[in-house]
Amino acid sequence: MECREAQSLIVPFIKNELPMEQVEQFLKHIANCKDCKEELEIYYILMFGLQQLDEENATDLNLHGQFEARLAKSYSDIRKRKNRKKQMYVFVGMLIVFLTVLAINARERNMQKRAAERDAEKLFEDYKLYRPFENLEQGDTDKNKVLQETTHFYPLKE
Repeated sequence: MECREAQSLIVPFIKNELPMEQVEQFLKHIANCKDCKEELEIYYILMFGLQQLDEENATDLNLHGQFEARLAKSYSDIRKRKNRKKQMYVFVGMLIVFLTVLAINARERNMQKRAAERDAEKLFEDYKLYRPFENLEQGDTDKNKVLQETTHFYPLKE
């Protein structure tokens, strides 16, 4: 950020009208530019000094101390914002990992359930093949017919 741009942001900074991204850039410039920091302090003292003189209960006229406290609070707010951002990224990452593990676990359970169902169906089919007389319909008593139909599964020994 150049001095001209920083100087145009002084009043909006003092009035808390800047978004945090601009505040961060502005404070980086102020930290490295003595002239802009002095100009910011002058504007701050003028604006808040006049405001406090207009008020009847102006008790703290340490405007330089108030200015330094305001800068410290702004730096602190930026650090907190960055920490919250990092925490959010960590949380989102952990949430993605958790949901992935949950999805894999659900898929494994589903696959195990399907395998168990296939095994049960196979057992049931095997059961029907090796017990052909139990599959007769009511009234059908022709055992030879059933034997002929089922011999291709297991040939009769002679």
